[in-house]
Amino acid sequence: MRTLMAVLAGLSAALATPVFAADDDWPEIKSAPFGAVRPWGAFAHYGGRGEAAYTRAVTLYADSRGGKTVLVARRVRAQGGPAYADWTDAEACPQLADAARRLERLAMPGLDVPGVGTEPPPAPAADGDSYLLWADQARWRGGRTASLEVRGSDGSPLASWMQDAFARLDGCWRLERPRP
Repeated sequence: MRTLMAVLAGLSAALATPVFAADDDWPEIKSAPFGAVRPWGAFAHYGGRGEAAYTRAVTLYADSRGGKTVLVARRVRAQGGPAYADWTDAEACPQLADAARRLERLAMPGLDVPGVGTEPPPAPAADGDSYLLWADQARWRGGRTASLEVRGSDGSPLASWMQDAFARLDGCWRLERPRP
């Protein structure tokens, strides 16, 4: 399995380290450490086909700094080979906290058990792009914790949120890794 091991091991402190990326790297994207801090969430867009295939993925962390929690994000980008990582945090980029607030309001899919209840209309054909979201800090209405993983396609609320988040964060990324 091709992995983002050099980036995920945190070796990109000052420079982006090229490695290989593919959609089989999702488990590593979800578990990449930031110093001693483990991720609380991640999102990724796997798009295109063949030579035009690309990956955009962001791993999210909640870092404790001086008695407050600061959101930190690591982005991995790849198209046709080497992947590069860069970083931002909510102190340098307030748009990160804004994207996270919008994520909290993201409409989640309901369950559709085949043959039970009301059958929904047929879903539109998927275009091949995948949008993935994972959160280890999800909550049920009563406050109980849960882990959540969702996959969507173009036109889904997840795809819309992710396209908006990538656009909002576009000018925030830097090669220098924030200090944990």
